[in-house]
Amino acid sequence: MGVQETRGVILDTDILIKLIKEKKLSQAAESIDLYISFVTLYEYLRGLSYLKKNLKEEKEKLENSIFVLWPNNELIIIVSEIWYNLRIKGSLIDERDLWIGATAIANNLPLWTSNKKHFIKLKQFKLRLFDGF
Repeated sequence: MGVQETRGVILDTDILIKLIKEKKLSQAAESIDLYISFVTLYEYLRGLSYLKKNLKEEKEKLENSIFVLWPNNELIIIVSEIWYNLRIKGSLIDERDLWIGATAIANNLPLWTSNKKHFIKLKQFKLRLFDGF
């Protein structure tokens, strides 16, 4: 899926960190609407705590450049249904990845990740993966 085919993309934590480290976040945001799950926001801030960063400032800075998708009733139902279906098949994935993937599904947005193997089980629930630029 290319940039022209979508209105936006949800960044997985690995891609968010990569874009920030490479100073390409604003460049990417000029090309496409960027979103993150509340879980990605948590994972990112959790990592910054090790660097003794001001988490409140860093959170505000990120929220000013990227749309953060917070849980709502629809997402809670979707993630619960996906969890149940994976559980009965004996193929659960990490809870954080489940929430991030379900957020992409609930918002009908592709997920941009370099950890595709973490999310492959969610393709059966209509998760779309973004190939990047």
